Amino acid sequence: PAGHRRCADRRNACGWQVAMGFAYGELGLYAEAERALREALTESERMGLHNLSVRAKNNLGNILCRRGALDEARRFEEQAVQACMAQGDPRLEAASRNYLAHILELGGDREGALREARKAAELASETPTLRAHAHGRISRLLRAMGQRAEALEEARAASVLLEGLGRIDEGESEIRLALAERSE
Repeated sequence: PAGHRRCADRRNACGWQVAMGFAYGELGLYAEAERALREALTESERMGLHNLSVRAKNNLGNILCRRGALDEARRFEEQAVQACMAQGDPRLEAASRNYLAHILELGGDREGALREARKAAELASETPTLRAHAHGRISRLLRAMGQRAEALEEARAASVLLEGLGRIDEGESEIRLALAERSE
């Protein structure tokens, strides 16, 4: 029993480490976020906790993107997408693809970014917060590519979702920016 409790404690601690990494990132403490997520990734992989390792990769890719390490961010996010597909987790796959879309956009691959954002929106059919964020990203990408009519449709889709939700935890500023750009 004592060994079981220690194992459960390590598993819980690893989950909290992932959550702390995300929280650090939301606060702009990217070095702390990266450190926490790398530690969680190492421990979750060592323990064979695939559901935690994919969450760590998903968040680590986003943090590395924010730190400007786009190649490494892309590798982690692509690994997260593959793991989500293998695990059958469409919600986390949608989040990972949305992060990957942002990474690709920053790296200059708008077509790849658009493909990933569209796939994220499709996968997020049961998660309106993620779908709204994906539609906002799609709108901004299409606008940057000169496809104003389609960008407007995507901004409207994001707006309808956002109005119904009131607010979302992540991506609201991107949606509002897409809405502001539609009037230009």
